[in-house]
Amino acid sequence: MATIVGNTGTPGQIYQTDFTGTGLESQPMPGTTNGSFGRQFGVNGLNNAIDNYNATYGNQPTPAGQTLIANGLFTAAQLQQIGAVAPYLSPAPANQLLFPWVRALDLKASWVHRFNEWLTVEPSVGFYNVANFSNFNQPPGAMTGFLNEGSGSINSIAAGSQSAQTFRVGAGTGVFGMGSPRVLEFGMHLTF
Repeated sequence: MATIVGNTGTPGQIYQTDFTGTGLESQPMPGTTNGSFGRQFGVNGLNNAIDNYNATYGNQPTPAGQTLIANGLFTAAQLQQIGAVAPYLSPAPANQLLFPWVRALDLKASWVHRFNEWLTVEPSVGFYNVANFSNFNQPPGAMTGFLNEGSGSINSIAAGSQSAQTFRVGAGTGVFGMGSPRVLEFGMHLTF
């Protein structure tokens, strides 16, 4: 998952979230890349990265702002006053919702009965996610990598909160049920 400093909802995003000077807004937090969260670090590492970001980049001019300062159009204090600087980021809550691998324990029992040379019947019963593990962050309810404390942001969803329940895997539809709650399935296979 990416750790992106998202659009703050105000005009002039290149002065707030363009850390490379390319003119593209909503870029990954400096020091991280797409996929950093969950691969290079978890929630504790995310908070360390946010602390480092806030100490180095928070409330400081981005390359676009540095250009304005270099040309004598604004001072750093003026850019800070109008909000044309990189935003401060809030850390993830201490009980941030974590996203472990999908957990499930599946069991299936079947038996074969031959009636004659041309007909075989194989009834079966399958139990999926027998232990009824809770799984989170599967499509379509996946969180975003934006660090803006908005809905679905990786630095705003506390475990056990009402918001966390929207990311819990539900019953699914049809035969798709990866990580869903416990399911019982009966089957019959005929071979003739």
